[in-house]
Amino acid sequence: MADRERVTRAIEAPVAEATKLLAESAGADLETRLAMRIDGWGRGLAAGLEELAIAVTEARRSAAPVEPNAPPTTPRPATVATDEHDIEHDEHDTRSEDDLRAEAARSREATAALREESEAS
Repeated sequence: MADRERVTRAIEAPVAEATKLLAESAGADLETRLAMRIDGWGRGLAAGLEELAIAVTEARRSAAPVEPNAPPTTPRPATVATDEHDIEHDEHDTRSEDDLRAEAARSREATAALREESEAS
């Protein structure tokens, strides 16, 4: 079954139950009927979100490499940083958290300097 169908069915079931309950309680006041409808839609959306989460998890598992520690099949070209702000974006996950924080601080400083420079012009 396609993910879209799973989500649609997950939403439709609680909404249909709420609609049936509303039909059975035709004499209920407006607030009660509204609460029933909101409850049905809320449960339906929660079920739909759960199905989406399951689909995302399955997609991530299928996209994960079979051998995560295997060397890459094609060698990467070496890059030479000409400026301290040059970054190898595809290797960001190998850097430590402290390095990433320092890089973010440098970026914020550079952005602030450029903003001040443009405001002065």
